[in-house]
Amino acid sequence: MSPRYLIPFCGVMLSLNAISCDMLLPALFALEARLGADRASIQAILPVYLMAAALGQIVFGPLSDRYGRKPILQLGIACYLAGSFAGLIAPTLPFLYGARMLQGFGAACMVVLARAILRDSFNGNELGRAMALASAIFTVGPMFAPLLGVIALEAGGWRGPFIGMIVIALALYAFILLTFRETNLSPDPRATAPDRMLAAAGTLFANRQSRHFLGVLVVAQVVVVTFVSTAPQMFRSAFGVEGFRFAILFSTAACGIVVGQLINSRLIPRCGVLTVTRWTATLMAFVALATVVMAEQVNLRGFVFLLFLFNLSFLVVVVNSMTLVMEPHRSIAGTAAAILGCVQQLLGSIFALLLLQRLDGSAGMWAAAHVTLVVLVAALVRGYRAVAPEPVAGPVPVPAE
Repeated sequence: MSPRYLIPFCGVMLSLNAISCDMLLPALFALEARLGADRASIQAILPVYLMAAALGQIVFGPLSDRYGRKPILQLGIACYLAGSFAGLIAPTLPFLYGARMLQGFGAACMVVLARAILRDSFNGNELGRAMALASAIFTVGPMFAPLLGVIALEAGGWRGPFIGMIVIALALYAFILLTFRETNLSPDPRATAPDRMLAAAGTLFANRQSRHFLGVLVVAQVVVVTFVSTAPQMFRSAFGVEGFRFAILFSTAACGIVVGQLINSRLIPRCGVLTVTRWTATLMAFVALATVVMAEQVNLRGFVFLLFLFNLSFLVVVVNSMTLVMEPHRSIAGTAAAILGCVQQLLGSIFALLLLQRLDGSAGMWAAAHVTLVVLVAALVRGYRAVAPEPVAGPVPVPAE
């Protein structure tokens, strides 16, 4: 697979988590009524999914270092499909939690291997640019998943979004089977050995840059999980918006991700990953503060515009932080991507779940927590000082078709 197709393919795989979370957002109120659960328990569907997705990455990443990317991708899709079918027949909330955990476990494979495949194929600032372009394509998830969720909800009730996820997963499986060419050209037969995995983890955490930006990603994960979990309630309570109109506005704000990543991909070759990350972290903090300060004056259109700017800057910070974590570790790309994803999603989702319980649906408390966390992310990014110039290298060859 040539780079022309490799980057879009990885972008679609990265979007599977967002699709699986955002497609279900329009159905949260229907699930609340059907299962007789309280709002906090229904909102927990998202962090439960993401915690399973975190644990899955630590399994699939090393397996792909040992057996190659393609066979493990097929295994991951099979797990995701099993969870999706289980969601269709979920009679109780605990059963639905289990189905979502199996979905998340399978989707973890797509996310971790997308990063590993990019790391197999690119170096230095070219890796940063490839990650930015793949993340622009990733926006397919948050842009269109809520709209697809509303359509699926209207067509099939609360089961509709699960049917949609099954269709998407089957299409992705067919593409992997028929088109994808292996990028791990030197499988490591000992990649899954406990001592080797511990050594890889030690290598990653010993690297100052990787360790620092992994901390940035954990805090950023808390931001995104709490925001997405409360978004439907926030739009309905503040502006009386729900259903199809919510999906349209949420998707409009998500367009900021595309704009941000396109700008990101152009700035990185000129300025470097770290410099661009610092600029956008500053913008992100100012937008978050402006959203709270203007909360009483801003109308719906202004609120969506502020969300657009926040998405633009926030995802640049997240994607570039992932690049800075991964860049020093090409020889253990699958395991490094697994550790990154597991630590980021597991710790971030646990903290987010605890925070959601404390917020108890309060918009004011959410706003205060949101700004505090965003400013913390910006401070961590701005506070990092590289000890050596960022490496600049071109792409490594990708296997010919």
